[in-house]
Amino acid sequence: MNIVFVGGGSLGPVTPLLAVIKALKRHGPRQLTCSWIGTPNGPEKMLIEAEGIKFFTLAVAKWPRYPSLGWITFPYQWLQARKMAKQLIEALKPDAVITVGGFTAVPVIRVAAAKHIPCFAHQLDLEPGLANRLIAQQCMSVTTSFEYEKRPFGERVSDEPLTTPMRYAHIALPTREAAVKAVGLDPHQSIVCVYGGGQG
Repeated sequence: MNIVFVGGGSLGPVTPLLAVIKALKRHGPRQLTCSWIGTPNGPEKMLIEAEGIKFFTLAVAKWPRYPSLGWITFPYQWLQARKMAKQLIEALKPDAVITVGGFTAVPVIRVAAAKHIPCFAHQLDLEPGLANRLIAQQCMSVTTSFEYEKRPFGERVSDEPLTTPMRYAHIALPTREAAVKAVGLDPHQSIVCVYGGGQG
């Protein structure tokens, strides 16, 4: 089986898919080939190639949400991204395409779905991102990290709640003392860590 994974720009759409790849290698088909399509300048390339996965880049066409010159250049960027996506899909000939969203995924999913290649997406955040909303109709299934009262992608899209895939890395973690010293915190004070998802 030949599977193409799509995502990048940050590691948010990357680490859950790496967990999926590890699970597929352990429990999936014996003949498994994985490839990755990501961004030219994102942090994902080093991490993906370290796992022995072939990495390919795609021009990013991100729709500007606010008035800017990007509205003028976007059509050209989109055509370029779609052309590159078509070339990659035709070269890689995947049996399936999997993503967790991001604007890299939009042209790839659109091209793959047009060629009747099964596409799958996972929605990590509570609020569905624009990219996943744009590709949901082309996917055979969209899994979500949360349960919703109403279908977040419309009645025509099959969405199923699923635990977010987790990637376990075997690394030596620093002690509390070393960590607070490294970032310049007072070790005698309580520390609260606040972080958010892809939608802020």
